[in-house]
Amino acid sequence: DESRLLLAVSYLASRRLDAAREALYGLEQPEGYDEPELISFLCEWLDPWHGHVDGITAVQFLGGGERVVSTSKDGSIKIWDFPSGKVLKTLRGHEGPVNDISVVEDRLVTASSDYRIGVWALNGSKSRHEGWLQGHRRGVAVVATTEGGEHILSGGNDRSLGLWNTTDAHPTAIFHAGSVRSVSFSSDGNWLASGSRDETVWVRDVTNGQRVLRLVGHKGAVQGVAFSPGGSNQLLSVSTDGSAR
Repeated sequence: DESRLLLAVSYLASRRLDAAREALYGLEQPEGYDEPELISFLCEWLDPWHGHVDGITAVQFLGGGERVVSTSKDGSIKIWDFPSGKVLKTLRGHEGPVNDISVVEDRLVTASSDYRIGVWALNGSKSRHEGWLQGHRRGVAVVATTEGGEHILSGGNDRSLGLWNTTDAHPTAIFHAGSVRSVSFSSDGNWLASGSRDETVWVRDVTNGQRVLRLVGHKGAVQGVAFSPGGSNQLLSVSTDGSAR
């Protein structure tokens, strides 16, 4: 086992992850660690800026910009010290790729292909998991939070939006005709927008989930929606058709 571990380390040093996985296959490992976690640990040790072992899906600055949080297809969430590139904390618990992330005050919200939304308390190296929000029937692709953190909005491959009140784990479910690719809250927290593979953008009232606008015109999936800052409630959408509206 020791020789196989050393062989895997040599593969990792040259970024040959497939070969490293093959070397580690079936290797008896410490309790609580699976193969991707062991590879991730070794990658962090070899080079902290290459701690993820699969594609990075989202990244955001934290606080005053001295820390960065990233999510990955490897199922992990990593908090980095930005100037040094050191991994401060690796958060695990999702059982599939982590697709999106939203940061609000001292909380982190993640969306995963394991059908769940994770809520995490941010406290540097002491950051920890707080709970799960469950209700989607397929993978959760995107997530957003209001500025004060009162509401969470999630969009899934089950064609649904989940509007969650943080004091209640049961969402208001809203359905598109296609999988949801993008979500956003207005800066005042009164409106939500969603973009979908059905080529539409919906705007809804946060208080009751009722649709107030259905915007059409794109000829492809709507991959991004964003409200303007400052309360003007202008909305921008972008699509795979190559246009922004």
